Amino acid sequence: MKGGKREGVTNRPAFRRTWFATLLLVALGPSSVARADQDWHLDALLQAGRAPLYDLGPEDLRIETRFGYGLNAWRRFDGQAGRWTRVDLGVMRERFPDADNNDRLFYDAALLHAAPWRHGPWDQFRFAAEARHARDPAREVYSRIRLAPALRLTPAPRQILQFRTRFGYREQNDANTFPGYDQSEYLLDMMHLWRGAERVWRSAAFLYVERRSADADRFSYDEAGTRLALRRRLDERTELVPRVGLFSRHYDDGERRDRRLRLTLGLERTWSERLFLNAYLGYQTNLSTVSIKDYRGTLAGLELRIGLL
Repeated sequence: MKGGKREGVTNRPAFRRTWFATLLLVALGPSSVARADQDWHLDALLQAGRAPLYDLGPEDLRIETRFGYGLNAWRRFDGQAGRWTRVDLGVMRERFPDADNNDRLFYDAALLHAAPWRHGPWDQFRFAAEARHARDPAREVYSRIRLAPALRLTPAPRQILQFRTRFGYREQNDANTFPGYDQSEYLLDMMHLWRGAERVWRSAAFLYVERRSADADRFSYDEAGTRLALRRRLDERTELVPRVGLFSRHYDDGERRDRRLRLTLGLERTWSERLFLNAYLGYQTNLSTVSIKDYRGTLAGLELRIGLL
């Protein structure tokens, strides 16, 4: 044990109070704006492709076929002086046919609030709250909350710079999976958004550092990474989207170090107001000092978003 941590011990009452407060914030957030300019929207999501398994305990990591389907309800509330709030509620089912212990049912709630912030160089303040409850086919797997304040500024025309902090906590159902994974999260990141003239080219670049402190050292780590996405508009409804992500992760147990590279090339197409397609191909490699966590392989994905309301 490091720093006096004890495996499988969690402050569950405190977590449940924070979980309830987050859900309350999501429910009451729209009261901070003046009116709702849109009705509720309901989207159906269909997914198929190849994706890495979840990194759980002593399992091998590899890339497997994954299917998913779900519903997402959302509404945006527009207020005065540039304030707005968006609320999302969703349910998603994921299936791995060849690794069914990774199957999940997700219940999600999220709120994003934005308001002008005229202090110093800053233009806008944002606050995000997310809550997720995950189950396998029979039991609870984990519950997680995340809170993320951010400040934005405009350093030059057609550019946005954002600084964000994120705090989170994940409570694992130790009895049904494994002990020691209850985990606090601390993340600091910087994002740069750029768009070219005529909006033909756009980019989003991220740099971040993250600390995750679990009850067990083997699940605690420090991570630093970067992500970059470019967008090239091909026509009014189609964009070509290459993405690259890279991170280095060091675990507290001193035995495991991971370095991961992910490359994808995607095509996004808005067929109509109610039908959106995202397709991509790519490659991912995870170089690890623990042999069962070392893998590489091709990625593929196809997602349909269908507007029902």
